[in-house]
Amino acid sequence: MPKYNSYSIRTAILLPLVTFVLRVIRLDYRPLWWDEGRNIFFANLDWQSAANVAIRSGDVNPPVYRMLLSAWMSIVSPSPFTIRLLSVFFGLLTVAVIYRFALEIFNRRVGTITGVLSAFAPAFIYYSQEAKGYALMVLAVVLSSWIWHRLHSSALDKQKHLWWSASIVALIGAGSHYFYFLFVFTQIVWTAVWSWLPDRNKRRTSNIKYLGKWIAVQMFGVIPVLVYSWHSIVVLMYGYKGSVSVGLPFDLPSLDDLARWGATTTLELSNPYRQAGLFFRDFFLENIIGPNSAPNLRLMIGATVLVAVYISLKKYSSPTFPKKNLLMWVFVPSILSLMFSFVFSYYYARFLIFVLPAILLLIASGLQLLWERGKVLCFVIVLALSVVWTGHLSSYYTNPGDTTEDWRELVVYLDKTHRPGDLIVHTYDWMQGYIHAYTETNGAFDYFYVAGLDAKTLASTAVTRERLWLLDYENTPFSYGNWPGAWMREHYALAGTSMFGKASISTFVQPDYLGSVETSVSFSNGIEMSWTPVEVQKKAGDAVAIELFFVAPNSRIDAYQIFLHLLDREGKLIAGNDIGPYNNLRPTVTWGAGDKVNSPHALLLPYDIVTGEYELHAGMYSITTGTRLSTMGGKESVRLGLVEIPHKKS
Repeated sequence: MPKYNSYSIRTAILLPLVTFVLRVIRLDYRPLWWDEGRNIFFANLDWQSAANVAIRSGDVNPPVYRMLLSAWMSIVSPSPFTIRLLSVFFGLLTVAVIYRFALEIFNRRVGTITGVLSAFAPAFIYYSQEAKGYALMVLAVVLSSWIWHRLHSSALDKQKHLWWSASIVALIGAGSHYFYFLFVFTQIVWTAVWSWLPDRNKRRTSNIKYLGKWIAVQMFGVIPVLVYSWHSIVVLMYGYKGSVSVGLPFDLPSLDDLARWGATTTLELSNPYRQAGLFFRDFFLENIIGPNSAPNLRLMIGATVLVAVYISLKKYSSPTFPKKNLLMWVFVPSILSLMFSFVFSYYYARFLIFVLPAILLLIASGLQLLWERGKVLCFVIVLALSVVWTGHLSSYYTNPGDTTEDWRELVVYLDKTHRPGDLIVHTYDWMQGYIHAYTETNGAFDYFYVAGLDAKTLASTAVTRERLWLLDYENTPFSYGNWPGAWMREHYALAGTSMFGKASISTFVQPDYLGSVETSVSFSNGIEMSWTPVEVQKKAGDAVAIELFFVAPNSRIDAYQIFLHLLDREGKLIAGNDIGPYNNLRPTVTWGAGDKVNSPHALLLPYDIVTGEYELHAGMYSITTGTRLSTMGGKESVRLGLVEIPHKKS
């Protein structure tokens, strides 16, 4: 075991400090993205509800990271920074463990080099700044490797606590990402090779029994994750609704079943060699240079990394952790993943981030050998790595991400205009996760997630609600196939739709009951409009909703739009909403002679509106020319009543 001195103490202080700083820089600078929002959403559900909602949303992520995230969010006040901070801690622990691991299988110098490389590796920094399970998976892989090394470099029968540790780490790894199972298989191969080598610590058990023991320990750790997830797959395959069923007979999932869970389609491989080339290119760019890296860096960094790895493989020397283990750590998961990519289009190079520690160990070993035998070449490799990684990290830290996916302004808008009792209807699970992370008043929101449900369920939930909010993505309530939007248009008044990047937020309001119809007016083309005069008190951010009643004339009608405007005393427009009759469900060109059309209309009052009295006006204008339709009295708008904004009570 290595002895500690001032050098070790400085490393133990500086390495974690640098690692932590590199991972908290601009931690909340980039907006959350779908997978992060989805994890936050599921972390707020209990384990059984999460399994059932996963069936509705087609979610395929294992539960352990989300359970840890749930516990973490119960301690801290949720925000993008604090939520991502959990992954920062996993990344920090990974560097500490890989440093200690390298220290034991090599020496202090290789341990330090490996620790520094791990601290600065762009891929590790990137996934330590995401609310996803990748940082936890890498930590589990390094811990499992260290435990395996400890078990197989000492008297096996005296290390019972390590067997339990191996099982717990397997549970954590499998519960962070399903591609961890490739590493489980890799370690089984390690153990099989080790078992059949002669004179290994004078074991008391036979090769087969020992290998079986290792497999049993691993299975004991991963089976809870498999059982938890398999129940969801059973329900998905058999189409059951409601709670997850237990004890049903089932077959292995087919390719079509897996496709429904995100492994979208099988690939048409006209050129498998090109597919393999693209696979390894993406793997290299994603994990060695850094996520979203520029392809023109691959040649320089590739040459330097290959030199260091080549020297390491040629002169590799570790009495307790053989070279073939590191090679299998890299190549077994890579080859299996390549085979997976030949079948499914659902594959990303980041799934293999857990092989990066083995590559860094090889690079560190090679750099140490070069330092002893050729300092110039070592300096060139270190300089190349430093230049490329520094340039990539500089670009990464200043990259604001996809601003069209930034929901921060949307949530601020929702925070200001939302009222107690409103129902937020959302079409994707990650939307609720975004709101939870971006607002401090999340507990006041009621949600309805539409996936797997129908209009009847929505109607029973919304029956007592005066206002509904529809959150959608690259969609509006008028889009084809948007059944929640269609149902709301039939039963509520659309007060308006606001776009924030690719996201849309629409407000639907139940018209106030103002009594029987008392007032009517006729337009110059013969359309009659009646309503109940408005005289209401509202607060900033409230909605004003009214139902207008139309009677069609005997003559043909052109295409007209209806406007609802709120004007101040000087006639200045304060708020407005233009829409076709009955939320565009009954355009005027479809009216027949004498048709009666009820048309709900609404608008949202600005949240910065000042105290005073405002007039509510309505009218019609031609969609073709924009010309307003005047009444028989020659007016271009009809006064519907008064809206008062009273003084705020102190």
